[in-house]
This record gives sequence, C-alpha cells and structure tokens, in this order.
Amino acid sequence: MKGILIFDDKSDLAFFCLDKEMKRYVIDRIRTLDIEAGSNADDIPTRDLRDCLSAFCLPFFTSFDVLQSLRKPIFSISVGDGFLLVFRKFDEHVYIALSKEGDSEEVLTKKLLVFNRIVTLLYGPVHNKLSSPDVNMRKSVWARLSSVYRTYEALYLTDQIFLIEALEHVQFGQLVTASSVVQRLAREIMDSNCNGGLSGIRHVMLLVNTKLLTTYGRSPRLETSDILMLTLLVYHHFHNHDDEEEEETEEESSVDRETPEEDETSTPPEENETNTPPVAEGGEEVTVSFQTPCSTPGLTARSSDPDYESIDEMEGAEPAAVDSVGGPLEAPPLPRRQPQMAESLKRSKVVGRSLNSPGPKGVSRIKNALSSLLKRGGQADYTLPTGTQPENAFFEMTVFLQPQKDQLIPHTLYCYQVYQNIVLLMIGDQGAGPCAGNICQILVLLGHVFGSNRAMAATTTLTTADLLEDSVKRLKEQISKEASSITDREVLDKLTKTTRQVLNAWANLKKHNFRGYMEKKPSDRNKGPDAQRNFTRMDACATDLREKLMKVFDILYLVPKKKEYNEVLVMSKLVRHFANFNKDYSDFLSLKGEVNIPMVSFSMQFPGMVHFIYVDRSFDDSTTPSLTMDGHAGNPYVEKAAKKTGESGSVFLRRKIWGMVQRVQRFLGHSYTIQTWLDEDFLYVYFLWINIPNNPLGTPIRFYSLSNVKAGDYSIPGVIGTPFYADVHNLKEGYMYELYAMFENKVSIKEASDHCRGLADQLWPNSRESVAPFSLIN
Repeated sequence: MKGILIFDDKSDLAFFCLDKEMKRYVIDRIRTLDIEAGSNADDIPTRDLRDCLSAFCLPFFTSFDVLQSLRKPIFSISVGDGFLLVFRKFDEHVYIALSKEGDSEEVLTKKLLVFNRIVTLLYGPVHNKLSSPDVNMRKSVWARLSSVYRTYEALYLTDQIFLIEALEHVQFGQLVTASSVVQRLAREIMDSNCNGGLSGIRHVMLLVNTKLLTTYGRSPRLETSDILMLTLLVYHHFHNHDDEEEEETEEESSVDRETPEEDETSTPPEENETNTPPVAEGGEEVTVSFQTPCSTPGLTARSSDPDYESIDEMEGAEPAAVDSVGGPLEAPPLPRRQPQMAESLKRSKVVGRSLNSPGPKGVSRIKNALSSLLKRGGQADYTLPTGTQPENAFFEMTVFLQPQKDQLIPHTLYCYQVYQNIVLLMIGDQGAGPCAGNICQILVLLGHVFGSNRAMAATTTLTTADLLEDSVKRLKEQISKEASSITDREVLDKLTKTTRQVLNAWANLKKHNFRGYMEKKPSDRNKGPDAQRNFTRMDACATDLREKLMKVFDILYLVPKKKEYNEVLVMSKLVRHFANFNKDYSDFLSLKGEVNIPMVSFSMQFPGMVHFIYVDRSFDDSTTPSLTMDGHAGNPYVEKAAKKTGESGSVFLRRKIWGMVQRVQRFLGHSYTIQTWLDEDFLYVYFLWINIPNNPLGTPIRFYSLSNVKAGDYSIPGVIGTPFYADVHNLKEGYMYELYAMFENKVSIKEASDHCRGLADQLWPNSRESVAPFSLIN
C-alpha cells in the first residue's frame, strides 16, 4: 500500500495518486472511525475518496504545518499500524508520501523529489494545473502525472541508473566503426536538411532502452538530472501504451463526479524489491585510505569526449573542448573523460577473453543477430519497427529543463523511434529567451519574502526589492518579444490582458509600502500596531501577483501551438537517414541495450565478486554489469543462496543489490563514506573518494566532511531534485568516485579490499595502461 498526496497553500487536497489497496484501506479506515464515534453502520453515507483522504491525512498535515511555523519542522511520522508518512514542502505545496510496505524515509523522500521534478518537467512552475477548476483538464493532468510516476517506480525497481541516478553509456568495446557511425548520425541530424526542417535543435541524443549511445549539441550542457528525466519520458511513451489504455478504461467507468476519478497506481509486475529486511552488521573492520595520482604527463586531465562535439564553431575550424552533455567548456579545469572503457577494461589477460564479451549465451545471440543481418543485407527499403504505427514512432512535446536551481526553461522535445528500443531525441530551445527564467526568478523572490520559509524571509533585504523591481520592469518587454510568435488572436488578447494584470498587481504591492517594509531589519518588520495588517495586505497582493505570473507562463509555454514543420516530411527524412544504420547496427545495439557489460569476466578476474557499481560522480557516469541472465551467466553461488528464499536467482540478486544501495545512501547521508557489512549471503563494501589531479604521489588529500549536508533540506544522495553531491564536492577541486561491491560471504575483508583496489585501477577513466600507475585504494 502506497501513494502520494499534495496539499496546496489553502490546505486543500490538490492531487493524489494511490494504489488500489491504499484506496480501499483509507475508505475502510474512515468508515471504522465513524462507527467508533457512535454512528450506526447502516446510517453512514458513502463518502467520496477525496473526503476520506482529507479526513485521513489532515491531522498529520496540520501537525506538519504547525511545527513548520514554529521552526521545529518534522519530515516523517510513523503511525502505529505500520504506516510511514514523509513530508516535503515545495514552494507553497506540501507533498506527502504514504507507504505500508516497509520503505524507508530516504526512499520515500527520493520519490517525492522525483515526483516534484516530474511536475516541473511537464508544467514548469504552474502548480495550479493540479487543481484546475476545469474538471477535464484536471483529470488529464492527474492521469498524465500518475502514469509517468508509475513508470518511474517500475524503473526504480528494475533499472540501476534510476536507483543510483547516474548515466550509463553503451560500451562499444572494439567495434569502433559502430561508435563512429552513431556519432556521425547525431552530428548530421542537427542540420535541418537531414531532420526534415526541425529548426532550433540544440541537443541530440540516441538511447537504447535507458542507456546512452551518444550525445551531441551546443552550450550550455544538459544536466544529468534533465537527461534522466527525458529518458524517463521517452521510456514511458514507448513502453506504456497498454497500461495507459487500461487506466483510461478504468477511469471512464467511474468518472461521474465533480472531481476527476483518480487513476490507479498499480503495483509494478515484479515483486517490490526494495523491501529488504535490515541487514545484520558484522564482519571485520577495514581501514582504507586514498592517494592522489602523480603528475604523470597524459594522466592529469581528461580528454574531450568524442561522442559530444560542439557545432558552435565555424565550419572547418578546430572543435573546442566540450562536455559530453553540453557545448564548449569555458577554461575547463577538468576536461571530459572518454566514454569508452579504459584499455585495461577492453582487454583482459584472463584466458584471453575480452571483458566486453557477453558470455556463451550472449555469443550465440550475437551470431544469430548477425546471421539475420546478412540475410537481410540486400534489402533496399526500410520499414518501421513491427507493431509500431507511424503516429507512434514520432512525437513532440514541451518540457521544462532545469539548467540551474529555480530556473525552468521551456524546450521542445522531438522523439523518433529508430528501431525497436533505439530512440532518437532532438531538443530545441523554442527561442524562449530570458522571459521564462525571469518569471521563475520573480516567483522565487516572492516566495522568499512572503512564503512559508521564514528562515529564508529573514535573510531578505532591500536588495531583494530592487531585484523584484528590475525583473518586473524587464518582464513587459520580454513578454512582447515572446508574443511575436503567437498567431492566435484570442490567445494574444488573453496574454495582453494578463500582462496588464501582472503590472497592476505589482503596483498594488508597492502601494502598501513594500519598499519601506523591506528597508526595515527582519526583526523589526512585524513591530507596530498596523504591521500585521499591512503584511496581510501585501501577502494578498503577492499571492495575486504569483497567480498572474503563472497564468502568463501558462499562456506562453503550455498552450499548444501550431506546428511549423511537416511531420510526414520529418518522418521520411529520418527513415531515410537511419536506413543503413538499421541494416548494419540496430540488432547489435539492441542486444547491447540488454547486456551492456557482462559480469562473467570480472568474476573470473576477481574471484568471489558477485556484482559492482562504479560511478564517476564528477560527471555522473556509471559502469556496472547488466542485471540479466546473460550478464551474470547464472552465478551458481547466487542460485544456491536464492533457493533458501524460494526466489529465482535474478530476483534474489536484484533485491540484494537494491538493499545494498539503499542502505549505503542512508548512511552516506550521515557522513559514512566507507562502509562494510556482512549478512548471511554476501559481504558488502562501499567507498566514496576524491581524486585531485597534479598532486605529487603520496600527498594526502584534504578531508571532505559530509556533516553539513545532513543539516540541509536535501540530504538524500542523488542528482534529481537534490544538490547532494554538489554540496559534498566542489568539482573544481578534483574528481569524485563511488564504488559499490558485493562479494560472496566467504571472502575476507582483506581480499575484498584488494579486489576493489584492482577494479578501481581498471575502471579509472584516466588510465590508458593495463595497470594504473597508482593504487586508488590502499
């Protein structure tokens, strides 16, 4: 039983998404309370689910709200019958996650952070879309949000990149030709002559399932959180049509009420694998220290990523250094690493097998795929993927990317399904200019002064009032430029009217001596006989200004616009552009999407190692074996351990890995950067360390404390909705790495430490030697 609820600034329920068991439980619980209060069971009227939820959660919400106003905030409440409620406040809305499935506070908090990012990705700062007075609009918004969130929950339980929130690149190994072809296709697709007339494209990505094939584009670079959210949207679009149809059928059969019937958040098909029982701590202690690399030529900086080039330069000029998810880097202190694995990872000296080889079963599958490719080699015509209609193979939508905190910039996302699980993403900037960012800035500043965050309000000064004044003055001109692209006269009139209302609301706010209020010290602002009454009036004006600004944002960026391209022409151009690619490489890359890196060779090189996750947190890149039967080749130790629980080997292993990562993240939030523990099946090891380039060998690195991170509002390790790793580590000072590793429980701490050192040496992205010149872990 689980769900998410959102209360607005008026303490009204603005949104909820619950599974069937939770809905049934809430209704039965409220009915039981009514009976206990003395009501006759036959006389109790059938209550609406919305009323039941309000009655169920309102006491908890009130407690949270009161303690917030007293500056004694709470973030979670445990209820006697096994419920855990977790709270998070975003702007004026309070998000509540409920669970009776044993989820920890950290897991539920992460889900709230992701859900808020889904809302802002689809609707920007316009939270009032959730409680629109238009019933059909509200129903559509609720269904869309719930469906995307359900996809995220399924991916969180099955895909490692959403578990650790890091990117995973497809490893081409020694097939350099495929890598070059993919890069060339991404580079060419930026040209409107190749993409059918789509102008303003700034970024291009190719995905296979949730893994990155390549990225290409202009500055500024895409943030990791944005790439993960775009991956989620694309995966949701191409893999969840059946679920959406079932959901719509269920809703249509029960929507005869004033408020929309809430969509069912069904439990993912696989068993919830996050319900890992507490792992017994034990085993030996190990002391681990880190050293910095020596200043060896060629090893102190990362080379530019060939997968991501900049087209900001004039044709024929030498390309500038670029980031793998962005354009030219300005004086980069840390150039980007190569996405390909180090030479030591490409080739293994163990029995002469390549570490990228997929094992016996995988080899058979590759041979069959290549055989089918040879048989189809003479075909000249390209056909769309079987079962995919043209209207489903290409789609367009508006998304709001977050290049920096509190900035939501509208972009147009074009997606084309190249082949089965291979998808092309083209991202255009809509020519939005600074207007969207300016509206976001005004909303943030108003929230600082009049929002519920009194700690932030106490830091506002006259400078805040000056910033607001300048921002509102610029806004009228910016809106005029944005309106030039609107051809619908009715929409244009509505925008003009709303802009006038924004300026009037700002004028009303200034009439109540807003500037004089900001000139006072924060401690003196509420003193005086009329201070509270004057603040109440200003607060009402600020609320009106916020609503009008969000309405302007809605008109500019959320109202559908006429397409400026021919979709048939775009489809034909893309089909022609990728025809040879599909015939030569699509089957191979689809297979790599399932088994990117097999575990079998690592198990041979590091006896007793069951699984690992290596993350370069400087760029949020991960290297980890695929969790498939081919990826782990049916590890006999795992199969034997799984028999004790009656689970299959893959389900058992995934449950253990998810439990390991969740436990690590919980203790990492409490500053534990080195962790080891033992249970009845496995030994678990985790390291987080920072590498500083150009330091002489043996020079100790500065100690980085995480203690200040837990005190903040965002203490959950991750990149979506939280700056955790940025707070821990300043990227200008070095590289940050994480290593999760699982071993058979018969492996000693000493052996595990040696294996981790050897694995880190191999995966160290700067290395181009068979053995790195130093030991990262001693």
